[in-house]
Amino acid sequence: MPIQQKIDQQEIIKNAPALQTIKKIEYEGPIPPPVILEGYDRLVPGAAERIIPMAEESAKFYQEITLLKLKSEIGIENKELNYALIISVCCILSGLVAIWLGNPGAGATIITGTLTGGIVTFITEKNKINPKKSDP
Repeated sequence: MPIQQKIDQQEIIKNAPALQTIKKIEYEGPIPPPVILEGYDRLVPGAAERIIPMAEESAKFYQEITLLKLKSEIGIENKELNYALIISVCCILSGLVAIWLGNPGAGATIITGTLTGGIVTFITEKNKINPKKSDP
């Protein structure tokens, strides 16, 4: 092999792009996997012992916030139901008063409209919570 050709091959190898490998590690949750914790501990001794309690506190805080949100939503739903009940009772009473005052058509319309609205709302809300599953 001539010397010039050998030098050209060395130049090609030197100028060739380097082969790189990139490793990506993903995890979910408050505590990293043991491999990552070990890496933190190697860089900063005792880091793993600080990370775990921080993750536990974070999880506890998240649970408390979730519980508060759930209690708030339940309270709002109860208020909505109470308001709907009050309005429905008032409408039915209005219909009964209209019938008693001698206007049975208006009274029946008010009562029927109130009951129909309540039933339709109940059915549509129930379907939102428990949708029917279609057969495959």
